[in-house]
Amino acid sequence: MPQEQVAKFEQQVARAEWFVVPFFVGSNIVWALTGAASTTWKKLAPMFVIGVTVRLALIWWLAKAFESQLRSVIDWTSRYQLWIIIGSVIIVVLVNVRNFRGGR
Repeated sequence: MPQEQVAKFEQQVARAEWFVVPFFVGSNIVWALTGAASTTWKKLAPMFVIGVTVRLALIWWLAKAFESQLRSVIDWTSRYQLWIIIGSVIIVVLVNVRNFRGGR
């Protein structure tokens, strides 16, 4: 890549990273882009902490807001967990058999 394109890329990542990194914390693409832009760990660490904290707070709030719905789903899956596991294993086996035969 020409040097001016590299400089423009690094400039755009630096401009957007305070929003993108906390919002997409844990995304391999975001970490690859910040690595390509040579973002330091001193700069990434606070963004990571902010992103994880906000995400955990959002999950906690949603769990409290939809507690009855979550409990009904958990009760249903607990009641039928054996059948769900058996069905999942059958689906995986069938897909793998189909892929194995299709590859020949």
